[in-house]
Amino acid sequence: MANSGNKKSSGLWQRFWRLLVILQRVVLAVFILLPLLLFAGLWLMRPQPDVENDVALVWAPQGILVESSQLDFNQALRDELLGDQQPVTLVRDLVEALDKAATDPRIKTLFLKVDELDYAGMAQLEELAAAIRRFKLSGKPVFTHAGQYSQGQYFLAAQADEVFLDPLGGVWIDGFGVYQQYFKEALDKLGVDIHVFRVGQYKSAVEPFMRNDMSAEARAANREWLSTLWSVYQKGITDNRNMPADSIDSYANRFAERLVELQGDAARLALDAGLVDKLMTREEMRARVSQEVGRDKEHGSFRQIDHRRYLWAVRSEERSEQDTVVDGHVALVVAEGALVDGGIGSGTVNGEDLAWHIDEARRDEKTRAIVLRIDSPGGSVTASETVRREIELAKRDGKPVVVSMSSVAASGGYWIAMNADEIWAQASTVTGSIGVFGVIPTFEQPLQKMGIYTDGVGTTRMSGAMRPDRPLTPEVAAAVQSSVENYYRTFVSRVAEARELSLASTERVAQGRVWSGADAKRLGLVDQLGGLRDAADAAAKRAGLDVGKYKLAPVQSPTDWRMLLLDRFSGMIKLNMQSGYGRWLQQGLGWLENNLSLETLGLAWLNDRRSVYAHCLCVPDVAGVSHMPGTQHRATGPQ
Repeated sequence: MANSGNKKSSGLWQRFWRLLVILQRVVLAVFILLPLLLFAGLWLMRPQPDVENDVALVWAPQGILVESSQLDFNQALRDELLGDQQPVTLVRDLVEALDKAATDPRIKTLFLKVDELDYAGMAQLEELAAAIRRFKLSGKPVFTHAGQYSQGQYFLAAQADEVFLDPLGGVWIDGFGVYQQYFKEALDKLGVDIHVFRVGQYKSAVEPFMRNDMSAEARAANREWLSTLWSVYQKGITDNRNMPADSIDSYANRFAERLVELQGDAARLALDAGLVDKLMTREEMRARVSQEVGRDKEHGSFRQIDHRRYLWAVRSEERSEQDTVVDGHVALVVAEGALVDGGIGSGTVNGEDLAWHIDEARRDEKTRAIVLRIDSPGGSVTASETVRREIELAKRDGKPVVVSMSSVAASGGYWIAMNADEIWAQASTVTGSIGVFGVIPTFEQPLQKMGIYTDGVGTTRMSGAMRPDRPLTPEVAAAVQSSVENYYRTFVSRVAEARELSLASTERVAQGRVWSGADAKRLGLVDQLGGLRDAADAAAKRAGLDVGKYKLAPVQSPTDWRMLLLDRFSGMIKLNMQSGYGRWLQQGLGWLENNLSLETLGLAWLNDRRSVYAHCLCVPDVAGVSHMPGTQHRATGPQ
């Protein structure tokens, strides 16, 4: 009887507990859904902005310039909780706003607010500068003002008709460079063995693991393509401001000397050098622009609309009009970040997902052509080949594929581009790096120092041969090197076939060497110089579409609301645990992360199933915010 009572009591308690769990889930769902529904309601109820007559368009890139607006929700939630959100601005939104405003009679002038731009690639800056120059063809004046201009910010500001600077500000231009950390001595001290396998005289992506400094070959190659980018930067300023060709170079080289002569007055230095037209306070600038468009008494500045609200307004107007696209569209697929097997966080692109996007565009009857926009230093060979094959399938089905290279499309980034019908790049695009390497870290020495040893038996000579807690045998090392050499031959031969080059000429431009877009065109690796708009027009022409009427339609992953909630409220960090060596590599990298930052070592993207990579450490320090010491003048609210 007692046991029967205990069973009944236990059963009641279990049912009660299940009820509590259900109630908890209901309450949690309510707390999650209600704010989302409230936010959606407020969003839908927002009044559509109107574009008044005779206003200034305030063009204000913020944070980091990106090619795709698709977010990694786990990373976004993590950033939100840590208060570490970095604003981003879509490059094509900035271009679209300028192109629409150029022919919009309601927009009377353009104001460039560039002081909140934190990072952009040089090729992205080229694309934006070209859009500003197209706007200027309309005859509408262009102004800009800032408390201080960084190198990247000033390149855009220099396109204006009148460049104003705060009297306490300055223009910081220090040139371009490639500087990175080298870890050989640190790895030796830790006892970590990084087994490197590479082909190509210039494949320097693995040098940080093998040396304590840059090799002579890498130094010479880097200096060459950096010089091309620096020339593009200087010409983009001096041509627009009618300055001598060596003005920017002289300004940077004599900056410290001249600043001392002027007793630290950086604003006067910029004015004397002809980089700015006038020193003005913010209120003086407002008065100057108000002469063109009048003053808004409500917020005390010139009459204006920012480019985001402007785009919202004109897109709504276009949707309300009859659709003029009658014979199809051009699909836009974006590859932004290191190519990886499976998603491992922000700054990477899953090769399978990218291939899926191309496949979606290929099978879509309304899609007449595909533009692949690439901003990637490469990564996994497996991921790169997956994407390349999908491009071949699209071409086989009769859909033209045109590549538009952004700031970087090197190594694996070039692998996925080579089979396109046309390849477009900016003169300052960093591309090439046709080479392959393998990296296998082993950690047996530091483990032994801690008293941890690995031993056991296996059924074959290969059993456990790829474990990161065991030494790599010469036999296995030779096998991996052979595999890397095979991938390199494959890479070179496919480039030769796709680009209709001889094997000998392809080999001469390969070897892992990095090229600028201008040099890549000269060598046959790129077809034309131009931006996304040029590439999209070329794709439309190949598909027989009217260049003035086609629509450029971004292809993105569908977001199911249930997965969105799950992603937002589940674990912050997900590890893609693979079978075989991949699982052991993840564990080994996890151990290493406790001793050295994976991000610092540049190993976070090492997840290729074959441990073979086409990756380029070739992102130059060209356009980030590099400020002089002193007061920052970042304005918020109306300009």
